[in-house]
Amino acid sequence: MATAKETLEIPSSSLPQLKRPRDVIFVLDSSGSISDQDFNAALKFTRRIVGLLDISQTHTRVALVNYGTTAKVEFSLHLHSTEDDV
Repeated sequence: MATAKETLEIPSSSLPQLKRPRDVIFVLDSSGSISDQDFNAALKFTRRIVGLLDISQTHTRVALVNYGTTAKVEFSLHLHSTEDDV
């Protein structure tokens, strides 16, 4: 499992593939078993991935599900149409 100290490294050969249309759903664990530091690291990771995607309703759509005691859809695939919206 990744820890807050690990960094995200994506080979440059993979970057063109991130521009293809797709649906991406991020699931973040906010339960008591995850420290604030690790939760913040997961948020940072999510932001970095979002920054690599071509977000729009016709390309890549993103959603976020947060779970702790229960799961909550923070935003669904059809809600945001730009990276800034996310």
